[in-house]
Amino acid sequence: MQPGRLRRRLSLLLAALPWALALPLDAQAVQDLPPVMPRLPCTLNSFADVSLAEAPAQVTSVQTEDINGKAMCLVQGVISPQIRFIVRLPVAGWTQRYLQTGCGGLCGRLAIHSPQRDCAFERDGTLAMASTDMGHTSGAGGIWAAADMQLRVDFGYRAVHATRLIAGELIHRYYGQPPKYTYFSGCSDGGREALMAVQRYPKDFNGVVAGAPSLVFTIQNSMYHGWNARIVQPDSDQPAIREDDLPILHRRAVQACDAADGTTDGLVSDPTCKVDPWQWVCPDKAADPSRDLMNAGNCISPRTAAAVAEVYRGAHDGDHKLVLGSVLPGSELAWLRVLVPRNAVLQRQTQQRSSHDMSTPLHPSKTPSPAAPPSPKPAPNAHAAVPDTATPTRPPSPEGTPIDQVVLPPTARTVSLKSSSDIIPALAYPGAYDPHWKLANFRFTRESLQRLAPMHALLDASNPDLSAYRKAGGKVLIWHGLADPNITPMNAIAYWQAVRDLDPQADDMLRLFLIPGMYHCDRGDGLGSLDVTTPLMDWVEDSQAPETLFASATEVDARAGRGRPIQRFPYLTVLKPGGDPANPADWQRGRTIDIDPALYRNWAGAEFFKPGFQRFCGFSGLQFVCQP
Repeated sequence: MQPGRLRRRLSLLLAALPWALALPLDAQAVQDLPPVMPRLPCTLNSFADVSLAEAPAQVTSVQTEDINGKAMCLVQGVISPQIRFIVRLPVAGWTQRYLQTGCGGLCGRLAIHSPQRDCAFERDGTLAMASTDMGHTSGAGGIWAAADMQLRVDFGYRAVHATRLIAGELIHRYYGQPPKYTYFSGCSDGGREALMAVQRYPKDFNGVVAGAPSLVFTIQNSMYHGWNARIVQPDSDQPAIREDDLPILHRRAVQACDAADGTTDGLVSDPTCKVDPWQWVCPDKAADPSRDLMNAGNCISPRTAAAVAEVYRGAHDGDHKLVLGSVLPGSELAWLRVLVPRNAVLQRQTQQRSSHDMSTPLHPSKTPSPAAPPSPKPAPNAHAAVPDTATPTRPPSPEGTPIDQVVLPPTARTVSLKSSSDIIPALAYPGAYDPHWKLANFRFTRESLQRLAPMHALLDASNPDLSAYRKAGGKVLIWHGLADPNITPMNAIAYWQAVRDLDPQADDMLRLFLIPGMYHCDRGDGLGSLDVTTPLMDWVEDSQAPETLFASATEVDARAGRGRPIQRFPYLTVLKPGGDPANPADWQRGRTIDIDPALYRNWAGAEFFKPGFQRFCGFSGLQFVCQP
């Protein structure tokens, strides 16, 4: 029996059950399509001369491979100038669907990677699938694109489109017909790629899934990650927030924000909840020398409170916000390795340095700067006493050497430090790469934000005008974990607002889901797995717009029906009075989340969410030109 038919019959059976709508949606099938057999053999000759005017390409290898017990025709090749692609074609049982998958970070790897439980489609073996390395193979940060605008264009938007064109040509040639439905699914940069596709090439995909999208890539990797790196790791050995602090911060944040959904389950559901870390500062030991609350794990130091407050607030230039939002309360356990280095790494680094003269930094060409003065005891309104400066407050350290000016083991470089150090000097701004650039010298100002505009026009996917995609009948499903420290969920919320303000009927084509407790793209404190592509297919093929997504701790839990339905934004998912949190049917739609209705306009980068900013660039003869 075909997997589609099996799922279809199961969906009919479940429809008779009162709790069917609470089950994971991959148990409810999209409609069956007749399987199509290839008309050509899986050989290199079958795919000769697939080059297109818009995507000059060459197939470099073709082979039949067994993947999860299914025979696949694996086609690899290169699109000019150096975009590698891989296409996977079922040798039998193709159901006329095509799914292209995105990549994460700066990509540079060639693999078909399905985020979340979309991997079920790989095991199913009925979809044609493809992916790309986004035009480069370098692992050296963003240096590969620093002096090559064409590589920036390919990474920004062209590689996904060109791969879609070539994959479509390969599918047509192999099966004798084009796919009936085309989809894209990605998370992180893959989420950005999904939104970029619908904004620039509205006819490429019938539907896209954009998970935790890095839709303002330039700002995310400069103002967001750069700020957090400077706040948390201003010095080589003494981060302002340590690994030991994270359980305390998380416990206190959850205590303040957990109850919004009707149950205290350790998950924060409301992104508007605010906390004041100054309330978590340990009492003055001089006033009560018998208590050592800090060691008991109940409170934090004033220095840590100051840093945490700045992390929650996000980058700012005085009263001017330089980001839409920052990490949210409830995400603290996920800060490890993203914002906060591991204690063990710091201890090893300290031991290495103690074997030398402690006045000598590890980097011989640098001289340690004087230690900052001790943090003052916070005023009664302590959270307002944090200085508003263009350069983040630098908490004191015995060493005083900025973290990006010492030689660190790779494990000590947090995501925030690495992302900002790799991307600010090489990708975020136009111009040549400066090998002497240091994060310590970067200014968090409105002027620095506005200078991102040229690369924003190529790399960011925040254009709210989806009118062409609506006309094409496309659907967009965005999801984001509320405990994601890599990319703030506020970006997705702001984009949802901007699209709806431009198109009040956008619910017909755009849905946003916020997953409590989920980290970046997967895992989390409780809800780390969800099916996102099946609901999209139901929407595209059967006009069943998703009102909920079913989220579980693991895929095993999901298949057993354990989890909860997550309501589409802007609604909270709440537990019925007296309900059982373990029973999916006891969760229901709650109140509307009270987000600032002008979130995307009330910050220094409001221009970044206006339509018409995106440019198309490429070579005309020997000249590189951009339009409009």
